[in-house]
Amino acid sequence: MVTKRGRTWISRGVIIAVLVLTALVGGGVWYHAAEIERVVLRPLPGADPSERFGPATNPGEVGVSYTEIILGGPAGDYPTWLIGGFSDRWVVFVHGLDGDRREALRVLPSLVSAGYPVLVVSHRNDGEGPADGKGNHTLGVTEWRDLDLAVSFAMENGASDVVLYGFGAGASVISAYLAQDTFGVIAGVVLDSPLVDATDAASEVSARRRVPELLARWARAMVTFRFGVDLAASSLLGHIDHLTVPVLLIHGEADNRHPVAATRALADALPDAVLHIVDGAGHGEAWNVDRFEYESTVREFVRDLPSAPEP
Repeated sequence: MVTKRGRTWISRGVIIAVLVLTALVGGGVWYHAAEIERVVLRPLPGADPSERFGPATNPGEVGVSYTEIILGGPAGDYPTWLIGGFSDRWVVFVHGLDGDRREALRVLPSLVSAGYPVLVVSHRNDGEGPADGKGNHTLGVTEWRDLDLAVSFAMENGASDVVLYGFGAGASVISAYLAQDTFGVIAGVVLDSPLVDATDAASEVSARRRVPELLARWARAMVTFRFGVDLAASSLLGHIDHLTVPVLLIHGEADNRHPVAATRALADALPDAVLHIVDGAGHGEAWNVDRFEYESTVREFVRDLPSAPEP
């Protein structure tokens, strides 16, 4: 017989498990396109992205001249920041689940001052880009086409090759894109606080919140059933063959959202990886903790990359 206290505990566990998994997969943005007039990006409960990104809302507010353009793509119109430069190597940013284009603003001035043209793109279902499907992030299954749109724009406008720069679950989008034929296009990849394995990350959060494993497994199954997102299939460790170009991995030692151990394992498994761990940095806070070391590490990595490998 289940007591009243036991029923309360089970209900609480179910709610927490569902919140944990939906947060990891959808960044708190669950909606149907037909039910809304304006998409609003909602951050994860208890997490304010502006604390990491700072108060700036566009490149002009961090001293960078830019043009707001709209890229017409497979799902609709994609608001994009375009920053010019004298290099023929472009940098394309891909934001994470609970973020938006502001994620790029911290490191943007450093890359622009080095002469790199930059694209900071939105993608479907992120609150700025077009609504599509069930309205949730699919960990790269559909979003890679949005990234392909941005890379194609760069190549058509003078880029000799491109560096992809992803935050959090942007790593899954980049991995899915690299599964396509990208030889001669992508020179390297920078991943900041990457979501290496969504199942592992969800399990760690569930364990920290003392959610029973049975309920956590049920929540993961519900995510797959309801939103068509296969967490296991998005694992970067299961797709090492996609990441054949040099990769810079940046992660905070104190990240309680995306396990740093998974990023270390990814670095060990990749054929050409540079691992930069920042002591005391939480999720997405590596730049905030040590700005100068962060920026110099990124600039040197991008500068020293060989040209994109030919087919």
